[in-house]
Amino acid sequence: MSSLPQIEIWALGRPSAGISPETLLANARALFPKATPAQLSRFSAGQRFVVTRVSSDEAAKKVCAALTKAGIPCEALAVPVIEALDGVELAEDHEPAPLRTPPPPPPRAQAAPAPRQTESAIRPAKSSMPSHTTMKTSIPWDKVGSYVQGNLVSGERVLYVGKLSLWPYWLLILIAMVMVLGAFSGGKNAALNLVIGIGCLLPVVIAYYTTELAVTNKRVIAKFGFISRKTVELKMKKIESIQVNQGILGRICNYGTIIVAGTGMAHAPIPNISNPLRFRDECNAAQEAAEEAA
Repeated sequence: MSSLPQIEIWALGRPSAGISPETLLANARALFPKATPAQLSRFSAGQRFVVTRVSSDEAAKKVCAALTKAGIPCEALAVPVIEALDGVELAEDHEPAPLRTPPPPPPRAQAAPAPRQTESAIRPAKSSMPSHTTMKTSIPWDKVGSYVQGNLVSGERVLYVGKLSLWPYWLLILIAMVMVLGAFSGGKNAALNLVIGIGCLLPVVIAYYTTELAVTNKRVIAKFGFISRKTVELKMKKIESIQVNQGILGRICNYGTIIVAGTGMAHAPIPNISNPLRFRDECNAAQEAAEEAA
C-alpha cells in the first residue's frame, strides 16, 4: 500500500461572512476547474470535499490563501481522511479566474465597555475531554485494520485503535514455549512437542492479528475471529453507558473487558482489551464531540 501525503486541504461548503451562496459557487467553479457537477452540487448544499493533497506546511498555506481569497472556508488536516467524494485540483498555480469579491462589511456600532470581571469569572473551566484526545486527528491509514477500512462511511474518521492484550493467554504461551524448547532439545518426543507447542500458540496468534478495535467520530467498531466472525458496531448517539471490568490480573497487567450499553440493545461486551480505561475515555470523548456537533 502506497503512503498518502501528510496534509489534506478540505474546502467547506459554507460561505464566509459577507458572501452569498451564489458567489461562493461561482468562485468554486473558477477555483476547481476539474470538479464534477455532482461535487459542486454537494458543495453548494453545504458539504465539503478534498481540494488537494500536499506534503508541506508551506504548500498548505498557499492553497488555503487561495481559497480564503475566494471567500471559501478551508481546513487542513495533518493525516489522511476517508471521504466518499474524490479530490479535485485547483487551477494552475492556484490562480483562479476573476473572482467575485464580496462587499466590505458595514461598520459595526461601538459597543459599551463590558463590566470588569473577577479573576475567577474569566478563568476557563477545565475541559472534561481527556488531554490525549484531538478530535480532528485521525489514525495513520496503515494502522487501521482491513475490516474497519472497508466499513467506514462518508465523513467518518478513525480516532483511536485499540489492541488485544496477550495477558489472558499467558498459560497457552507458556505451554507453547516449554513444548518448543523441548522439541529443539531433542529426544523421542521432539516432533510431538513441536506440534503441541504450535497448536497452543496458533490460536493466540490468530486472535491477536484478526481482532480489530476502533473508535471513530461516529461509531465504536470491534471485530473478532478469522473463519467465524463476530462484530460489534455501535453508533455514538445510541450509547448510554460504558463499563470497564478488570480482575486482579487485569489491574496489574492493564487489560480488561469493555461493556457498552445503549438504547434498544443488549449489553455488548468487548473482552481482553489492552488499556481499557484509555479505550473508554476515547469513546466518551468521541460521544461528547458527536453530541456537540449535533
